[in-house]
Amino acid sequence: MPESAKKLFLLDAYALIYRAHFAFTKNPRINSKGHNTSVPFGFTNTLLEVIQKQKPTHIAVAFDTSAPTFRDEIFTEYKATRQETPEDIRSGLPIVKEILKGFNIPILALDGYEADDIIGTLAKRAEREGFEVFMMTPDKDFGQLVTDKIKLYKPAYMGNAVDILGPKEVCEKWDIEDVSQVIDILGLQGDASDNIPGIPGVGPKTAADLLKKYKTVEGVVAHAAELKGKQKERVEQFGDQAILSKKLATIITDVPVEWNEQDLAYSGPDAEKLKPILEELEFKTMMPRIFGLQSAETAGTITPSPKAAQLSMFGLETTTDESASVEKAAFNPENVSYKTLETTEDRASLVQKLKAQREFALEIITDEAEHFEFEITHLVIAAQPGEAYFIPVTDENVIADFKPVLEDENIRKVGHNLKTSVLAFKKHQVEVNGPLYDTLLAHYLIEPEASHDLEILCNQYLNYQFSENATQAEQHCERIDQVLQLKEKLQLDLEQRGQWRLLHDVEMPLASVLATMEFEGVTIDEETLKWMSDALKTDSHKVQREIFQIAGTEFNIASPKQLGEILFDKMKLLDKAKKTKTGQYATGEEVLVKLADEHEIARKIHGSREFYVLFHVHQQVSPT
Repeated sequence: MPESAKKLFLLDAYALIYRAHFAFTKNPRINSKGHNTSVPFGFTNTLLEVIQKQKPTHIAVAFDTSAPTFRDEIFTEYKATRQETPEDIRSGLPIVKEILKGFNIPILALDGYEADDIIGTLAKRAEREGFEVFMMTPDKDFGQLVTDKIKLYKPAYMGNAVDILGPKEVCEKWDIEDVSQVIDILGLQGDASDNIPGIPGVGPKTAADLLKKYKTVEGVVAHAAELKGKQKERVEQFGDQAILSKKLATIITDVPVEWNEQDLAYSGPDAEKLKPILEELEFKTMMPRIFGLQSAETAGTITPSPKAAQLSMFGLETTTDESASVEKAAFNPENVSYKTLETTEDRASLVQKLKAQREFALEIITDEAEHFEFEITHLVIAAQPGEAYFIPVTDENVIADFKPVLEDENIRKVGHNLKTSVLAFKKHQVEVNGPLYDTLLAHYLIEPEASHDLEILCNQYLNYQFSENATQAEQHCERIDQVLQLKEKLQLDLEQRGQWRLLHDVEMPLASVLATMEFEGVTIDEETLKWMSDALKTDSHKVQREIFQIAGTEFNIASPKQLGEILFDKMKLLDKAKKTKTGQYATGEEVLVKLADEHEIARKIHGSREFYVLFHVHQQVSPT
């Protein structure tokens, strides 16, 4: 295999597991046995998306262990503010690991190190071996490792598309000059999710401004005397804390883990291991996606056939016997009418045709410019199944030709992620009116955590495989043609689930409103925001003083260690208080809520945490 073809995906297990947990918090997936399967379902969907779309040649999943790391040793309150692990994660974790074994995907973990460190180490080694590496995680900290060959891969989530970040994107996101400054940003502003303190009062914008001038945390601290006012005081007081925070945020890249390229090579799932797990979980719709042409019923009992064999998407041999599988539909130019329209007369003819119809499907193609600076280069329209048009936009007149049908309130417009098209046309003073139908949103209602990628949906619902050899015009016509056909399948599913009105009456009107808000922007009152911020700070300080009065001493309320000592050693609120794995008293929300019924200090501490969150979120979003 040529080196350029080697593609390694390294997955951050717990980040993806928690992501699955939060996606289903309001509507958990419960099977017929009463088991919550949200975590394994969400995780497996994410795993399938990357395997099917990105086709990694090598893959591994890294887990944290319960053992302390060097970060716990140098800062005892590291990650101490995290709540207790939710029950669905505790019960789902062993299942996730069994699923990974069924996929033949290596599980990596090492006491004394976090999953981040394992991923960082393997990413750097793989880069030296000629791999293209993708660190799959929603965790922003990984930006520090990004290079031209190592990318941060943030998977699709809650309707948002996959986001792949290289050095340019990371620097733009953080407003820094080099990815090496990610740890300096975190050192200055801290990271609440890991209880990394940073410098109080320093947010992302202030941190970026300081680094523009002084380059590193150490540079900022060394030049504290040059700063003014509160900023000078804070840097002088908390400079050492910022340097410590930077160290806590730094991902290690020399973990003593073995590097064996062959061990990470992806060979596909083991049907005999995986099928019983999926059946027990009742992941029925997932079975065909995993085993490709092989039916869910026969997975794991593959019988050699004298007939010619073919490979499924995972390399599992399957028979070509028509009774065992159905051949996928594919692009055939003889069965469709895909045309490029370049003249005014041809466009006028299509407009007249569309005016006589109840619906059509629509997609736009744009140039590579940034959001709201892009230009529409092509329109792609499917008038009916098997009939689509590729329309170059050479000037404003082309869009003007289609304005009457786009603004016609009696014609339904169908699209996949239709909001993008609605926004683009607003820039050209065209309102996309009428009933709207977004296949991405429709599928989101059906399977929120699943991939909403068009190619995967067409494979799943239409048994259709997109062409790799068609021309650019044919490929775009093929996409919009399948969107129109996909809509009918999704509609049936929505009606069976009783969700059609939700899409029609809530989701689509809301999508139009959000598109307008995104285009127009939102006016804010900076004076009111400042007043709210000051009020939150005042209320927070008042509650803090009341807590100190009840406790009889001042202490750091944000420190779980100090809080536990006050509540359970000094005030003896519980005879047998629960402790965490690091030996500290558990002081999470669950504990405080239970204590709040009988103890005023617990109620006030719980309230102070709410003030803290409100104040810091407000501080981050305010235009300061």
